[in-house]
Amino acid sequence: MAASLGVGGSAGIAGSAGVYVIDVTTRAFINGGPAAADGATVAAQGNVLVAADDALNLNMIAGTITGGGSAGVGAAAAVSVVNKQTEAFIGQNASVTGRGLRGAMTTRTGAFAVGAVADDGSEDFSTLGAGGDVAGNARKSRPQVTAPGGLPNDLSGDTSNDNVSSSSLTGQRTAVADTQTMRGVAVTASNQDDVETVGFSAGGGGGAAVNIGGVVHVISTDTRAHVDQDAGINANNAGAGSEQSVLVAAGNDYSHMGIVATGAIGGTVGVDDGAVVNAAKDVTVGARAEEEILSVALSGSGGGSVGIGGAITVLSLTDNTRAFIGNDATTDATGAQVNAGGNVLVAATDDTKTLVADGGLGIGIGAAGIGASVAVVSITKTTEALIGDHAAVDAKGNGSTALTGIHDGTLGNGSFGTLAAFRGVAVQASSSEDVTTVAAAAGGGLYFGLGGGVAVDAGGNVEVSSSAARRKRCHAGKGAARRKRCREPIADN
Repeated sequence: MAASLGVGGSAGIAGSAGVYVIDVTTRAFINGGPAAADGATVAAQGNVLVAADDALNLNMIAGTITGGGSAGVGAAAAVSVVNKQTEAFIGQNASVTGRGLRGAMTTRTGAFAVGAVADDGSEDFSTLGAGGDVAGNARKSRPQVTAPGGLPNDLSGDTSNDNVSSSSLTGQRTAVADTQTMRGVAVTASNQDDVETVGFSAGGGGGAAVNIGGVVHVISTDTRAHVDQDAGINANNAGAGSEQSVLVAAGNDYSHMGIVATGAIGGTVGVDDGAVVNAAKDVTVGARAEEEILSVALSGSGGGSVGIGGAITVLSLTDNTRAFIGNDATTDATGAQVNAGGNVLVAATDDTKTLVADGGLGIGIGAAGIGASVAVVSITKTTEALIGDHAAVDAKGNGSTALTGIHDGTLGNGSFGTLAAFRGVAVQASSSEDVTTVAAAAGGGLYFGLGGGVAVDAGGNVEVSSSAARRKRCHAGKGAARRKRCREPIADN
C-alpha cells in the first residue's frame, strides 16, 4: 500500500508509488537423464502422484489526495511484476509404475469451479476496516454493467445471451480446483493467481486541479505437466488392477481486478516422443486455462479555472494452451506409444472473460473542463490438442465408464454441443472469449468543455486446432468397444 497527502496555501502536491517484483518456481518431478541408466525407477502396488500446485493472492493500493488555494497536483501508481513457473513431470528415461491395486487417490484435474460470493469489502483488505475507508468502499462498490436502456439485449447477433452482468464480476470471485479420485499414475500442475489493484487520485485547487492515478500489473505464468522423452509409464504392466489409469493434467486460473494488466498465460501438458504409457483403463492428457479480468478506471478533477481528468486502461493478454501425445518424432521407432484398455482423451481448453470500463470527468468552473478516457484490449490466444507424427495411440474402449463432454462440432446459443457418451480416442480443442469494453468521458466549463472516449478491441487473433497424425490407430474391441470411434472436434466461440 502506498498513500500520500498534500495540502498547501497556494499549491498542494503529492505523489505515491508501490512496486512489487515476484518470482516463484514450483516443481515436482521424478528425475531422469539422457541415458537409459539415468532415469529414476519408481514402482508402487498402489498409486503414484507427482503434483505441483501454486497459488498467489496479491492486493495493491496506491492513492493520493491534494488540495491547494491555487493548484492541486497529485499522482499515484502501483506496479506489480509477477513471473511464475509451475511444473510437474516424469523425466527422460524414468520408469514409473502404479498398478492401482490399493485404495484410490485424490488428484487435481486441471479444471476450476468458478463462482462468486457476496462482497463485503473487507475480505482482502481486512486490516483497513470495512466501513468508510477508501479502499473498503472501492472493494464494496464493484460495478455491474448492463446493456444501455432502449437497446436490444442481443448485442452481438450470434446468441441471445448478451447481458454483460456476471455474478463473478459483481461479487467476490471464487475459484476452487476440481479433483477426482483415481488409481494408477497422475502427473498434475495447477496454478492460481488472484490479483486486485486499486489506484486513486483526487484533488482540488482554486485555479487548477490535475490528478493522475494508475495501476500496472504484468504477469507471466508457465504451467506444465509432462512425461518426457523415452520415459516409461507402466511399461511392464503385468498384474495391474482393472481401474488403473494415467492422468497428465495442467491447469491455470487467473483473476484480476484492476486498472492496467499485461499477461502471458501458458499451460502445456504432454507425453513426449519415445515415451511409453500403458493403462488398464483410461489415459487423459488435458490442459486447461481460465482468465477473468475486471478493469475499471475512473478519474475526476475540478478546478476554479481549469479541470482535467483522464482514465486509461490497457489490457494485453497472450495465452498458449497445448495438450499433446507425441511432438516432433521423425520415425515410428521414436514416436510416443499410448495403450489404454478404456479410452484416451487429449484435450485443451481456454476460456476468457473480460470487462473493461473507463470514465473521465473534468470540470472547470471559471474557464474549461476536459475529460478523456481510453480503453484498449488486446487478446492473442492459441489453443491446441494433437497426437503428433509417428505416435501410436490404442484405446480399446472397454470398461464401464465412457467419456463425457466430448464436442460434436456444433455451436448453439454460446455453448458447445456435446455427445452424450463416447468411447475410444478423442482429441479436442476449444476456446471461448467474452469481451466487453466501455469508455465514457465528459468535460464542462464556463467557456469550454470537451469530453471524448475511445474503446479499442484489438483481439480476434484466436487459433484453435486439434489434429491426429498419420499413425494414430484405433483398434476394434469387443462388446461395448464396438461403438468406439476416433474423433477430432474443434470448437471456437
